[in-house]
Amino acid sequence: MTPDAVTLIATLAFACGFATALLVVLTIKTARMLRALEDAPQQDVQP
Repeated sequence: MTPDAVTLIATLAFACGFATALLVVLTIKTARMLRALEDAPQQDVQP
């Protein structure tokens, strides 16, 4: 394998890992936000 191929594969692997981690973080944040909204709907509705 040429050095260019090794660099390309390493870059793709890093990008995939980064994207996966980002997706997990966003999923957890969204789940927490939805849970918080479900726990306290009355407080938001009060005038």
